[in-house]
Amino acid sequence: MDMERIYMDYAATAPMVPEALAAYVAAAGDAPGNPSSLHAYGRGARSRVTEARDALSRAIGCRPDELTFSGGGTESDNAALFGAARAQRAKDPRRTGIVTTAVEHHAVLHAAERLAAEGFALTVLPVDRFRTRIRTGRRSCDRR
Repeated sequence: MDMERIYMDYAATAPMVPEALAAYVAAAGDAPGNPSSLHAYGRGARSRVTEARDALSRAIGCRPDELTFSGGGTESDNAALFGAARAQRAKDPRRTGIVTTAVEHHAVLHAAERLAAEGFALTVLPVDRFRTRIRTGRRSCDRR
C-alpha cells in the first residue's frame, strides 16, 4: 500500500516553500562563509545577511538595526524573555513579575524558571480541558 506522507509537526518546524529553499541553496552555494569572518567567503555571507535584513525591514516597516536573527525558537524565546524581564527590572526594580501558563513550550518555561531563580516573581497559570479564566486587573478573559 502506497500512502502519501503528511507532515503535521509545524510546531517544531515547517517545510520550506520552494522560493525560500531556492534562496537558501543559492546563498549556501555562493556565500558559504561565516558572516563574522574577514575572508572573502565571510564577506560574501555578511553581504547576504545584510541584504536579507534590509529586505525584511522594508517588508515589515522597521529599521534594519531593529532586527535580530536567531538560530531557532529557543534562542528567540530566551532573547525575548530575558531581555524584556531584565530591561523592565532595570527601569523599575519593583517590576519583577512574570506570568505564563502551564502549557507553555519548555523553552519559555525554562527561561521563566531561570528568571525566578534570579529573583523574579513567577506565576504559572493552570489550565484545564474546559476553560481557562484569566483575570487581569478589572478585565477578565474566557478562553474556550
